[in-house]
Amino acid sequence: MFDGGDREILEAFMAQAAVCIENARAFEEIQRYNQKLTDEGNSIKKRNVELQDLVQFQASHVRTFGEVRLVTQNSTMIALIEKAKRFADSQAPALITGSSGSGKEIFAHLIHYSGRRKEGPFIKVNCSAIPETLFESEFFGYEKGAFTGASSSRKGKFELADGGTLMLDEIADLPLAQQAKLLRVLEEHEITPVGASLPRKINVRVVAATNKDISQLVAQNKFRQDLFFRLSVLNLVIPSLAQRHDDIPVLASYFLSSVANIEGGREKRFDDSALIALREMSFQGNVRQLKNLVYRLYVTYDKEIITADDVWQGTNENKEAVELESAGSEKYIPHSFLHLTKPYRLIKEEFEKQYLRVQLRKHDSNVTRTAKALGLLPSALSRKLKELGIRLNDDDITQLDKEESFESKS
Repeated sequence: MFDGGDREILEAFMAQAAVCIENARAFEEIQRYNQKLTDEGNSIKKRNVELQDLVQFQASHVRTFGEVRLVTQNSTMIALIEKAKRFADSQAPALITGSSGSGKEIFAHLIHYSGRRKEGPFIKVNCSAIPETLFESEFFGYEKGAFTGASSSRKGKFELADGGTLMLDEIADLPLAQQAKLLRVLEEHEITPVGASLPRKINVRVVAATNKDISQLVAQNKFRQDLFFRLSVLNLVIPSLAQRHDDIPVLASYFLSSVANIEGGREKRFDDSALIALREMSFQGNVRQLKNLVYRLYVTYDKEIITADDVWQGTNENKEAVELESAGSEKYIPHSFLHLTKPYRLIKEEFEKQYLRVQLRKHDSNVTRTAKALGLLPSALSRKLKELGIRLNDDDITQLDKEESFESKS
């Protein structure tokens, strides 16, 4: 039996044990908290490295002109930037040519914001969007009462751009009759608003842009030669993305970061294989098409690192970039298969994947018709699809199982 002294010892022991247990719990809680702090610290360090990389990237490749940015590491583009800067303080018109999506408007901004007119307005007008009957009122403005509905005076594009730059986009689409009126403004530096009795002097730098060959239009009598000569005093030809493949990785990385800011999501990045795949694609829509593809990849894949497989899938089995159907010429074979240095087995497997996806798409994912077109048994095509990991919808899988079962019975 326990006497009073034993009880006191036991109570003291229990109290001490309770303290030890509480200390152990507190210690575990401290450890968890320390681990949380460590994880947060590592996350902050990682983010700081990413921010430093971003700052270094932007310092090396991103140039800002007003509200637009030009991203490049291509030597031809860098030379064009310097040329455009030399054009900036000239009062002569400039003509910017290049395929759609190549960045003509960015260079128009560059010219404007690099010169004396940078504090003035930058007005852009799409010549193809203005009806011929509204040309004068849109470009020169009108006076109150000039025509039915003109309840007040309105400035035209030239007056709105006074002291600054007027960008005439799609200039080649301007009708011949209106080209003569534009030429007169460029030569006399004055306009007459509709309904006005006296001309008004203007101080406007004109930068025109087009994706068409104006010299060819001149030869076809579809564009005035004198206006062409007047517009092309200074000339910039923007290379397509196909002519500057080395810009694709930096553009893609920049766009991916920009999309993260727009969407308010986490930062993502391309791995090396994805950047190689993007670089070897053919972007008919140039920078605009690349930007849209990157946006789609960011939204589609909920992971931090985007791979080459994601890129191929994101281009709808590479439909936008590769024309495998025209395999009679080497130029239609994806450049990634021609220039990547990888084990032959991997290149062969990737080519088979892309080829079979295209063929399935051509035959509406019908395995029997696809196999017949390729000179294969449906069961052989079935095994190849499963071997390559090409998944079809449930109906197609059922069809494959039925076909294999039928052929095994035969």
